[in-house]
Amino acid sequence: EAVHADICLISASGIRNGTVYHPYADVAAVKAKMMESSELTILLLDHTKFKRRAMYSFGKLADVDVIVVDSQTSEEDVQMLQDSGARVIVAKP
Repeated sequence: EAVHADICLISASGIRNGTVYHPYADVAAVKAKMMESSELTILLLDHTKFKRRAMYSFGKLADVDVIVVDSQTSEEDVQMLQDSGARVIVAKP
């Protein structure tokens, strides 16, 4: 397919056990394709998304380059994200 993006900036409804989720199949499919075809994937999460799943998985944390989280994200969750190999940025209010 002829899909290509320099940067893929996406959110997720949940992450659990290294997998990223969204509740709608069509949206999950688009997010998966964009992650696959982009040079850089940035995932935006807030503290409420951890240890949650939704109906459809669309990627693995290991495939994400940068993860931006809010300042309420626990140190344990930040460490888990760093262990996936991504650069983690904690956004300040």
